[in-house]
Amino acid sequence: MRDILIGYGIPFIYLLCYVIYLIVLIENIRSMRRRKKMYDELEETISFTHGLTCDDYETQANKQGYTLGEKAEHFAKMKYAMYGLRMSGYVADSEMDKITKRIHKDLVANLRKLEDGK
Repeated sequence: MRDILIGYGIPFIYLLCYVIYLIVLIENIRSMRRRKKMYDELEETISFTHGLTCDDYETQANKQGYTLGEKAEHFAKMKYAMYGLRMSGYVADSEMDKITKRIHKDLVANLRKLEDGK
C-alpha cells in the first residue's frame, strides 16, 4: 500500500502544483486586463489643477475640449476665495483637500463640450 501511495503521490503533487500555477496565471491575466481597462478610463477623464499659479478653470477646460459657460466667472471667484482663506490660515490642509474634491466634482458636473465653431 505504501508503495502505491508513493508511486502515485509524487505525480499527483506535480499535477496539483501545475493546476495551481495555471490558476495563478489566469488570475494575473485577468488582473492585467482590469488594470488596462482602468488606465484607459483614466485617460478619458477630465483633470483640473487647483492652485494659485495654475490656469483658471475655464482655460483648463478649454484645453480639454470643454467649457464652463456662464459658471466660469463663478469658479474663478471661488478659486481665489478658497486660496485667500487658505493663505490667511482659516482653512487647514485636510479641509482644503475636501474643498478641492467638492469643487472638482462641481466643475465636472457643469462642463459642456466645446462646439467646433467656437
